[in-house]
Amino acid sequence: VQETLFEQNENIPLKKALPILRYIGQIKNTFILCEGPDGLYIIDQHAAHERILFEKYNSHNISNDFQILNVPKYVDLGVIVNSIITDKIDKFIELGWDIEESATGEIIVRNIPFVGLYKTRETDVAKLLELMSKDFNKKNSDTSKEIICKRLACHSAVRAGDSLTKDESLILIKDL
Repeated sequence: VQETLFEQNENIPLKKALPILRYIGQIKNTFILCEGPDGLYIIDQHAAHERILFEKYNSHNISNDFQILNVPKYVDLGVIVNSIITDKIDKFIELGWDIEESATGEIIVRNIPFVGLYKTRETDVAKLLELMSKDFNKKNSDTSKEIICKRLACHSAVRAGDSLTKDESLILIKDL
């Protein structure tokens, strides 16, 4: 089901497909309940936030907001995985990452794109890069850019179980 959020044949922006919604509440810290002109809408908060982030990361409209890492993160995932990441380093930089290969072959990550929405999670950079490297090796139609954007969106989005305030929920609904 989640994969359908990113199907390339969906050209209709969600903003145009959804009517104006009135916030009712949050269910089990997982779903946002809203009322629309034709009934109730139940929004999966993680899937919605992930889609918003993916579209922002993928659209090249990323502002110069970065998630500043307190100390540059040196990541060593082994020669093969590091090589996969460094082969795509230009795509990371194009998408707003401050990333480079060190003289010893490690990956140095200083900053990653940050979209200041609601409760954007701190991301485990090493785990994120490891998952991306596996995705790069899969035989699918996703470009390197799409893989990076999808993984960053998924790992930065609110999760099921995260309590959202009414204001945070309203922002999420508005951004859909």
